[in-house]
Amino acid sequence: MSPRDKILILGASSYVGRPLFDRLGPQRAAATYHQRPLDAAVRFDSLSMDLAEVVKDPSSFSHAVILFADKNPESCAADPAGSRALNVESVCRVLDRLRQWGVTPIFASTEFVFDGSEGRRRETDAIRPVLVYGRQKAEVERRIQESFGRHLILRLGKVFGRQRGDGTLFTKWLDAIERGETIRLATDQIFSPVYIDDVIEAVVRLIDLDLSGIYHVAGGQTASRPEFLEMLLEELRRRGPFEPKVARCSLHGLGLNELWPLDVSLDSRKLVAETGLRLTDVRRVCRDLAADLPEGLTQRR
Repeated sequence: MSPRDKILILGASSYVGRPLFDRLGPQRAAATYHQRPLDAAVRFDSLSMDLAEVVKDPSSFSHAVILFADKNPESCAADPAGSRALNVESVCRVLDRLRQWGVTPIFASTEFVFDGSEGRRRETDAIRPVLVYGRQKAEVERRIQESFGRHLILRLGKVFGRQRGDGTLFTKWLDAIERGETIRLATDQIFSPVYIDDVIEAVVRLIDLDLSGIYHVAGGQTASRPEFLEMLLEELRRRGPFEPKVARCSLHGLGLNELWPLDVSLDSRKLVAETGLRLTDVRRVCRDLAADLPEGLTQRR
C-alpha cells in the first residue's frame, strides 16, 4: 500500500460499518465505535471528543467513511436539537479535521433528502427534505460540497440483510410470521431497498476507482411494502402455507411525529454504470431466506 491507502471507518459498529470493516480488514482500515465495542476499533464519541484524539497518523488515510448518526427519523423529530448536535454539528467538526488532513470524506446520506413527490430520483435532482432527519443530512451534504473538492456522498436506500435477527425488512417480517404476530404494514410508501452486500461492494468500488461526487446506492427494484412482502411469501409458500396476519394502513396513519414522504425510491444507474456493480435481486434474497428455514417448520397460528 502507498502511505495514504488506509480507510478510516467512523461508526464501524453500525449495521453498514461492521461488514465494511470485515471486508477491508485491519490491514487496510482503521475503525471507531461509540457504544458497542468492536475488536480492533477504538472508542470515539463525536459529541465530546476531537477526532485528533483517536487518529494519531492522519497521513495514512486516503478516505474516511462517516457512518455514525441517529438514523431514526422519529427520534430526530422528537429531539431536533439533540439529533442535530450528533447528525450535523459533530459531523461538521469531523469534516473540519478531515479537510485539515487532506482526507476524502465518504458521507452516508439518505433517501429522505427528497420530498417524496416523485420517485426514482437521480443524483442531479434538486433535494427538498421534509423530515428533520432529511434536513440534517442535506445540511451536511451542502457543507461537504462547499468544503471539499473530492468527496463521496452516498444516498442510501433502505438497507436490508438476510441474517436472522438483524431487524431489517424481510427478516423482521419472517420473525413476525414465525411467532404468529401481526405485521403492521404501511401500504402507500414506495421505496428501493438495497441489500447490505451491495452497499459494501459499492463503497469499496467507489474507493478503488477513485471516484468522486454524489451516488445513489439503492436497489434495482422499486415497490411498496405489500409488494415486497408478497415476494417473500411466494418463496415461503413453496414450503407450505404461509398467510401472515397483516394490519394494513397508510403511512400517515401510523401516528408518526412527521408526515413522511411517500415515494423515496432512488435511481442507481449512475452507480451501476460507473462501478459495474450488479445489484442483488430482492427475490433471490427472499429465496435464500426461505431455503434457510429449518425443515418441517410451520407458521405459528
